[in-house]
Amino acid sequence: MIRNASEGTTTVRVGVGRQAPPDGEVREHIDWTARLVRKAKDGGSRLLVLPELAIGGLPRDEGLHAQALGLDGEPMDRLKKLSWETPLAFGLLEETDDADCHDAAVFLSRGELRHVQRRVYPPAHGRAIERRLLDTGTDVAAFDTRFGRMAMLAGTDLWHPALPYLAAQSGAVALLAHVAIDPHELGHALPAVEAWHWLARTTALSHGCFVVLSDRNGGSVVVGPDGSLLPAASESDEELLVADLDMASLRAARLALPFRRDDRLELTVSIGSRILEARSRPDGDVSTRQLVPPGRLDGGDSARHRASPPATGAPGSADRVRW
Repeated sequence: MIRNASEGTTTVRVGVGRQAPPDGEVREHIDWTARLVRKAKDGGSRLLVLPELAIGGLPRDEGLHAQALGLDGEPMDRLKKLSWETPLAFGLLEETDDADCHDAAVFLSRGELRHVQRRVYPPAHGRAIERRLLDTGTDVAAFDTRFGRMAMLAGTDLWHPALPYLAAQSGAVALLAHVAIDPHELGHALPAVEAWHWLARTTALSHGCFVVLSDRNGGSVVVGPDGSLLPAASESDEELLVADLDMASLRAARLALPFRRDDRLELTVSIGSRILEARSRPDGDVSTRQLVPPGRLDGGDSARHRASPPATGAPGSADRVRW
């Protein structure tokens, strides 16, 4: 059972932003965030998750660096101070020390920066301009919180299957997705919000984790590890969705659908390495017959795989985390 050791409970009430802050300067975005932190705390939320680029706003050709915020300095200090009231995960237009700009997600708790996740795949399709303006992230990883291990993804990174897969493999019990759903991004083929909700539910179901989707444009949802949409608490309103994560439900969902337990990360890495190697050859043949040696796909390694000890920091280790 995943337990919040510091408070002796298995339920985490989370507040999820349902809209973007009004257009304005970074200072005004932080004022807006402070108001939602107080609102979430008054409603009993112990974690607040805000949408993609909640601080800084959508990137623009003009004045990009004026929008961006570094991870040090007075504005970030204000946000860190807010996290003493309620742990805070939010999207940020980040400027690094090298003056690179990233679409990032940040987790703050008890006055400290706990994790930064930079968007790995800024889009270049449709009307999107992020690939031209922003640098790319190079990693995805889960991190410890007092509620259990979590991971974050920014924007359309949720659509790249390898990233939530790697987040789950690194021990995440909850995936925080900070997004900005464009209702026209899929054309007329499928309603965009519906497609994102299908994606969130499939991700939760296949990886046995919660998915908390915070959308700038009203499409926020919270999904349980069985793929169900979690009901909104009575404290929810048009700008804040409130839902309860029952950490005890993780075990039942993973027993019913043990795909995460049975997955063989070493096989995925091995096949991926062979694909890369094959792509570098002149013939470019990446057939499975070449990639997987005989016997590698039989059940010979299954018992060893299931019996291997959990990696350091796997679900359950968060019992020792106190921040």
